[in-house]
Amino acid sequence: MHIALPAAGPPEGLVNRLRVIAGRVEPSLRLYDVKPLDQVGAVAIEADYFSRLLTVLSGLALLLSLIAISSVLAFTVSQRTREIGTRVALGAGRMRIVTAVVRRPLGQIALGIAAGAALVVFLFVGVFQAAPTVIEAAVIASYGAAMLLVCLSACVVP
Repeated sequence: MHIALPAAGPPEGLVNRLRVIAGRVEPSLRLYDVKPLDQVGAVAIEADYFSRLLTVLSGLALLLSLIAISSVLAFTVSQRTREIGTRVALGAGRMRIVTAVVRRPLGQIALGIAAGAALVVFLFVGVFQAAPTVIEAAVIASYGAAMLLVCLSACVVP
């Protein structure tokens, strides 16, 4: 809990009086990290900057992972062209070929998304002891959807 109090003089003189008053009201109550209001604002600005930096780095990590997934899957599918040609020559239908090519990568991506979602839920519930907000859940779901779309396009396009 944070409390802001106006002080006529320097805030250091008010700290001892506040500790005495707080001790009289509730003996277990402790005051710590007492500082002027202008320093509290600086901490909030630093936290906002750190939050924006994490958002940018998270977006960059997502972009790099999507590029890597697309590259690896496109390479893997292009290596299977002989297998696909053999299947076509033996009379396999278009859906059967697409299913054969897409099944394994989609399973791997789905497993990775499920493991990541479980880790996020574990962190929220275990560390923060709160459920993710609707916006946080939407961001997590959009990350998973982006990975699935990249996986599908990397498998189908080659």
